[in-house]
Amino acid sequence: MGGRPLVRSNFLVWVAAFLITLLLGCFAPARFRYDSFCSVCGMRRASTEWQIGRSVFAEFESHSLFTSHSLETTPVCAVLFEKGLVTQHEHRWCFGHGDGNGVRCALGAGNQLRNVAERREIANFVVALLDYTDKTTTQKWAKRLLDPEGPNQWRHVLSYLGREYVRTKYDFVKRLEETEAFIAEDVESKKETVAR
Repeated sequence: MGGRPLVRSNFLVWVAAFLITLLLGCFAPARFRYDSFCSVCGMRRASTEWQIGRSVFAEFESHSLFTSHSLETTPVCAVLFEKGLVTQHEHRWCFGHGDGNGVRCALGAGNQLRNVAERREIANFVVALLDYTDKTTTQKWAKRLLDPEGPNQWRHVLSYLGREYVRTKYDFVKRLEETEAFIAEDVESKKETVAR
């Protein structure tokens, strides 16, 4: 009879170890990675958030344990700061894309900004705007390009403007005015279509 308490205590140790492992598995931190873009300057922020795992508690909101961020200067951001079109400011982050911790693909309004902020062609367009127009016009266009809630047509200005080489200030300004009028008309017609 002396062996039974030992078997029972071994059994309890195994059950306790199993329960502890199960609890650790349920509450083990899981990684959620995402990026965001500033709607003022186009800077990219890559973030990693360590959260309580969602696999067991999918219906509950995940809770962040801690988050780390790193900043990346995009081509558009570099031009805006270099040319003095934006100055130090409080970033307005727009969630772009994320995945992890049970989420495969999360998209936000900031995903619209990725195609603007990370494209060298858009940065060159901003430089051309500054060279051929004035600071106010350039800032107006930069605001349009980086507005995640604004009409998509503004962010696709290069496809409307054309990629031909513009040789003079007059040609650029004329083409820009035509493009601006065309996009504004397109935006209005889409609003009217939606209103019907």
